[in-house]
Amino acid sequence: MILVCSSRRPNVHVRASWANMTRSARGTADAPGRNVRQKAGLNREVLDTAPGALMTMIKYKAEEAGVWILEAPTGQLKPSQRCPSCNAVKKKSLDQRVHSCPCGHDEPRDLASARVVLNWAMEGLGREPVMRDGLALAA
Repeated sequence: MILVCSSRRPNVHVRASWANMTRSARGTADAPGRNVRQKAGLNREVLDTAPGALMTMIKYKAEEAGVWILEAPTGQLKPSQRCPSCNAVKKKSLDQRVHSCPCGHDEPRDLASARVVLNWAMEGLGREPVMRDGLALAA
């Protein structure tokens, strides 16, 4: 993930490995892939949007405007598996769309992931996240 910070408020952008995301579903002769045509169509659509060029342009414009860019190490941070409230990591399958933690924190998984990245960025900037109703918000 990339976090772009202006002097006013942070903006988050996903940094993805497009080569891994658009890998062929063809498989091998021993283990053929499934839904190969659908995956090929999806790959074409994703690559037609030129996500790499978009991120290059965002970085260029941010640098031109004097705006910071932070890249969150999502491999180590594991935002979709970490609780934004207590920082505990619990493995989840993709079909689990609600984050529920033994500490009592419950919210949609995507929102919880965004809060984990926000907490990471605020900590890296030496700032405390603004808390409202027990939830971290951008200052």
